[in-house]
Amino acid sequence: MEEEKKNYIIHKVQAGFNYTVYRNDYNGKPYYKIGIEQKQPDGQKLRGYISVRFKNGVEVSDKTRIKIKQGFENFYFSKNDPKHFNPIFYIQINEFEILDDKIQAYNESMQEDDTDIDLF
Repeated sequence: MEEEKKNYIIHKVQAGFNYTVYRNDYNGKPYYKIGIEQKQPDGQKLRGYISVRFKNGVEVSDKTRIKIKQGFENFYFSKNDPKHFNPIFYIQINEFEILDDKIQAYNESMQEDDTDIDLF
């Protein structure tokens, strides 16, 4: 029986999985990261973040749930590292699906249902 091939972008990040994108604005420019976690042999979970970038012109709101369809690992060098010894890694996300809209639509429908309930 063949195992299903996993489409890893990098370790702990796979295309086809859902992630929450966190956005921080600094000097008028958006910076993005996604949360990842790893389970230790003792059962403890370690959590961290990986920087992500999107195509030019694409903006994503803070705490948006997405499903990554296609991306790759890339890196750049800091301007403060003139000898280029320490690359800064990130994930370039080229294709993704926003899942927030489905959740937001559900929440809006629940709010509409709450207004129709007579308590007295």
